[in-house]
Amino acid sequence: VAPGVTVVRTRRQLARALEALYANPDKFHACDTEVADIDVKKVGPVGNGRVICVSIYSGPDVDFGGGKGKALWVDTMGENKILLQDLKGWFEDPRYKKVWHNYGFDRHVLYNMGIDARGFAGDTMHMARLWDTSREKRLSARLTTNVRNSAVDVGGADESGDADQSSSSTFGKGYSLEALTLDLIG
Repeated sequence: VAPGVTVVRTRRQLARALEALYANPDKFHACDTEVADIDVKKVGPVGNGRVICVSIYSGPDVDFGGGKGKALWVDTMGENKILLQDLKGWFEDPRYKKVWHNYGFDRHVLYNMGIDARGFAGDTMHMARLWDTSREKRLSARLTTNVRNSAVDVGGADESGDADQSSSSTFGKGYSLEALTLDLIG
């Protein structure tokens, strides 16, 4: 286990982590899933695959139980699959802003597990593509490298995916993610 990760394998550990998640409604939470039982070269995520772990990073001052600034990694395999259902309320709560890497995939695989993810605040895969449209599918890692000294504007959308148009005729609420330092491992 990496030193910057809080590992959760019990309901007691998850209860502590959930306290931290629910205590931070104003933060952006970087979320990702890992999935088994799917061959993505043959089938898509709709109705396929099962979530075997979830990772969440909420910033340098959030403590999930293993110290401030660590990422949360929740093992949802085998007897730990109940932990994913324990996360359901937080994932479905639109008040918590969640930033994903390939949201379409993660939303589908969570839905396969009975979780209707809400609170979409961005997708780093699409942000990276917008940042540098010459990129093909080499978007596997570090958005940090591209935005270290700048801000990324994430246009707002309601839960249906429709963008809000402001009175100034520009789309979106425009959250500014200054100094975004997410390392997406995967």
